Amino acid sequence: TAPLSTEEQRELDNLRGDIETYKHRLKTEFGYSNKDMKTDQDLIDMEKRLAELEKEAETWLGSVASNMP
Repeated sequence: TAPLSTEEQRELDNLRGDIETYKHRLKTEFGYSNKDMKTDQDLIDMEKRLAELEKEAETWLGSVASNMP
């Protein structure tokens, strides 16, 4: 398994910030509760992509660690 590309790493970093900003906007501008946010499709999609990237990075780190003496 290869490490995240520079582009994927940038996407991961940006996505983390975007999710926090989006959650803040949902609460402050639209009055969403935490329960409401769990059903917001845009947020669900962003968090799904974040999980995919984090899993890919974690899988690579795990394979590197298991190959160390």
